[in-house]
Amino acid sequence: EAAQNYYREAFEALGGEQPSLAEEFFSSPQLLDFVPPASAADWQSNPSSYAWGFIELLFSVSADGQAAGIVVTETIPVDYLERRYARQLAEARFRPRLVDGEPVATEAVSYSHGFRYFLQE
Repeated sequence: EAAQNYYREAFEALGGEQPSLAEEFFSSPQLLDFVPPASAADWQSNPSSYAWGFIELLFSVSADGQAAGIVVTETIPVDYLERRYARQLAEARFRPRLVDGEPVATEAVSYSHGFRYFLQE
């Protein structure tokens, strides 16, 4: 509740003479504390044979800033870090989208990220 009041106040402060600025700034949810999971290649200071992977997830964000209905839509390589990304995203907090200064739920939010992995993994 305290965070939602803070967002309402911020929306009002930004919207003063330029309401479009507040609407633009709060038009989509924003991750606040998500830390992508580390792969084995991230733990070594100089991994010699790694490649870059990619993951994309689709989910909704509640007015309270929680992700739900997380689905992995694409990953390269397949079945690598998918569960860890979904779990970390479910535990993360979002600043929700605001409409007329009020927090609202948002469907079809997408998150994508690149990561390193060892070629033999």
